Amino acid sequence: GEKRYAYSSSFGGTWPRANRHFHFFLNPAAGRLKQPTTLAQVQKAIHARIPEADISLIDPTTNTFRQSLGECIKNSTIPVVVGGDGSISRMCTALLELTPPSKKPEMAVIPLGSGNDAARTLGLSLTMDKALSNLSVTTTPRSIDLLELRADGSTLGHGLTLATFGFPIDVIHATKALGWLGALKYAVGTLMALTRPA
Repeated sequence: GEKRYAYSSSFGGTWPRANRHFHFFLNPAAGRLKQPTTLAQVQKAIHARIPEADISLIDPTTNTFRQSLGECIKNSTIPVVVGGDGSISRMCTALLELTPPSKKPEMAVIPLGSGNDAARTLGLSLTMDKALSNLSVTTTPRSIDLLELRADGSTLGHGLTLATFGFPIDVIHATKALGWLGALKYAVGTLMALTRPA
């Protein structure tokens, strides 16, 4: 199935800053946010560019995250996910579940994960300074299509750029303990998956 999704391209444009409020959701487990010093630098950079923004350090798998996201939807606040592909995917899924039919789900992205595949595929800015600079002025909402995974009439989940099974999943599992390698973990994870006994 196809679902339309209102999405911030971070390219600059037509969300007037005076009319919209931003709530930044930082995932402390995301690739480049695991170091306390980096986390502090990101918070400082956000407040330097957008002083009135709200910031939450939050695991996107928790009920607290969903409650905060629900408040954003209720108050027409733009949720900004700061993290990687996993964080983006979880926010997309939660927004689709929580946003009433009368509204379009909206979000913006500051890509600070290890691979940032979704941000690259969608053509978003890959640098924090550039993405924050765009949000601090104006930004253009852009509609994108989402993958909807269904089986036996039930929705199993959603994807932004791909849906996969088999070997790629083995690679993802192999990378879980390799976060300290950054983007290199995917190459190492591929080798580990290839050499793993069947």
